Amino acid sequence: MANIRQRRIRRHMLSTTNKQNQLRKVKRNLLRIFIFFLLIWTSITFLRSDFFQLEAIEITGNNRTEEAEIITAMAVEKGQNIWQMNMAQLEERILTIPRVEKVNVSRDLPNILKVEIVEKKVLALLPYQEYYFEVGKDGRLIAMTQEVQNYELPILTGIEALSGSVGEIILSGETLQNLQEVCEAVANQELEISEINLQQPDNVIIVTMDGLVVWLGLDDYVEKVNILKQIADKIAGWQHEGYLDLTSAKAPAFHPTEPNNNKNN
Repeated sequence: MANIRQRRIRRHMLSTTNKQNQLRKVKRNLLRIFIFFLLIWTSITFLRSDFFQLEAIEITGNNRTEEAEIITAMAVEKGQNIWQMNMAQLEERILTIPRVEKVNVSRDLPNILKVEIVEKKVLALLPYQEYYFEVGKDGRLIAMTQEVQNYELPILTGIEALSGSVGEIILSGETLQNLQEVCEAVANQELEISEINLQQPDNVIIVTMDGLVVWLGLDDYVEKVNILKQIADKIAGWQHEGYLDLTSAKAPAFHPTEPNNNKNN
């Protein structure tokens, strides 16, 4: 009987110990859960605190796009919490500005937004009434200006803006490709030109800064601009007496505008 009683007592003590161990384990788990949620709550409260209120927007790369236009497109204000701003959404808003090609928006903790802008390359300026449109490399009108002297870009002639509004596509296909290639060839040779005329479907015409009219045709622009660079000094002063025909790179020729002109080629 004593052995039975002792076994019962041991079983009871063991059961009591197990229950106590389980209770302690439950308490530890509950404490861990409490601490976990406390940390989350503390973190969220901290991230939403005044410490992360927007104080400044630093914009770089905007050579011609006004900061005010970018900030307006972002639709943010000082005092907003930067953690509650969606960076991808801000980038989409900025990309609605026609002049902007790429943008990256990031947080500079604790309270600054950094905006890195890549603007579209401008190929030429298109006259429109008393203004000029910037013609982007995608053939789109990307902005309007009156300050032509600040661009050092050729005037584009021979085409017209249909609606005269920013965002309109005025060039595409081969015509756009020809303009791109001519501008690239001219830039590589560091040749300054005042005008690019696209009126003739089979000929791109450029005008140098001193008024020389040059016919380029529709191909081999790099070679032809190189030829122009080499012979420009030799025909200096002839710009008002005719035009330089480079439609064939192998047979450049100067054509007088007057039949009785005795200048030799």
